[in-house]
Amino acid sequence: MHIRTFPRSMYYLLAAAMLASMFAVYGVAKTALAVDAFHGTSLSKNCNTPTFVGAAYTCAFSWINSSLVDTAGDTQEFTGLTDVINSGTGPVSSGNVLSTLVIQSYSGGAQCYTSAGVASPNGTHLAPSGPVAVNGTGAVICIIPTNSSVVFKPFTHYTVLATDPNPLTDNVRGDWRDQCTGTSTNCNSDAQVATAPGSSPLVTPTATPTNTPTRTPTNTPTNTPTNTPTRTPTNTPTNTPTNTPTNTPTNTPTNTPTNTPTNTPTNTPTNTPTNTPTNTPTATPTPSATFGCSPGYWKQSQHFDSYPSGLTPSTTLTVAFGFTAAQATQFQTSTGINPNETLLQALSTGGGGATADMRHIVGGLLNAGALGGGYSTSQTIIKQALIIVTDANPSNSIVINGHTITTLDQLGALLASYEDDIDGRICPLN
Repeated sequence: MHIRTFPRSMYYLLAAAMLASMFAVYGVAKTALAVDAFHGTSLSKNCNTPTFVGAAYTCAFSWINSSLVDTAGDTQEFTGLTDVINSGTGPVSSGNVLSTLVIQSYSGGAQCYTSAGVASPNGTHLAPSGPVAVNGTGAVICIIPTNSSVVFKPFTHYTVLATDPNPLTDNVRGDWRDQCTGTSTNCNSDAQVATAPGSSPLVTPTATPTNTPTRTPTNTPTNTPTNTPTRTPTNTPTNTPTNTPTNTPTNTPTNTPTNTPTNTPTNTPTNTPTNTPTNTPTATPTPSATFGCSPGYWKQSQHFDSYPSGLTPSTTLTVAFGFTAAQATQFQTSTGINPNETLLQALSTGGGGATADMRHIVGGLLNAGALGGGYSTSQTIIKQALIIVTDANPSNSIVINGHTITTLDQLGALLASYEDDIDGRICPLN
């Protein structure tokens, strides 16, 4: 048997070829398994807690494009926010509320717009127009470059019911796309959905017993003792003793001088002082019918049945005060308050300034509707006044009961002076 041998150099060449082949295969595998950029976004929410039964369920939203999440550095866009409350009767959806949300802040170059512009072939929008300013509304699209964000002010579309689960939960859905502006090769610009959860423990209001002890004892002792003792003792002793002793002993000795002085002084002083003081104090309490109830009364769920026709706790400020679109925008510009807030939200929101003024103005509107002619002014005048004091012309004014009103603060203070928690007044609706 013959065994063929090769030169040693040939073996070296074969080994080198095998090693080269192995490195080539490894390099291809390594390239195929290389990790490209990550893609994603960050939608978050913050709900007020706790929430009273009968009050608005209120949440704020933020959208953040962080390079820690989307490592490609892409710009993102979002075109919708929908909130769903998991109520006791089932899911309650807000629908897309992006255009009604109030911008609280921008950072890092983020910007929302009132027009999305023309969509590109991949579905994204690269030329939106009509930037929305901070405290503005009307956004239909927001462009979020890498490491930027937009935050929206608190929003509500639901009033908590006693039948709702405790805690009450909700979820927000955001519609967005990745514009794929980075250099990665694994980006997807298809329509996407981001979600974020929220919840709030519920508290049942306990304000009812506070009003009862204050109002009951005030009226009872004042009216009863004042009228009774004044009239009875005054008339009886004056007429009886004067006529009896004078006529009997005087007729026999002298007729002329006795009759003249007796009749004249007796009738004159008796009738005059008795009638005057008795009638005057009785009519004093009548003007109390012109004041109404405080905002604290109107925000309690047990008093929702006192709301006047056409208004409910969930009625928005725009509807309640009859704003046009332009007036709603001007109201928000002037006050910083979302015209789509509900009446209950305006009554329940704490703080000073315009927020405090609106508590009293909303309370005044409800008082005027519920009490009619028994209140100091009318719903029509209050509506006109609010539009006037929030318009763009600071010189415009309105006169209410002799008071010239030019500012929101003046209107709020005047209507606050008509409320029941001043000088021991009593809410006429209790």
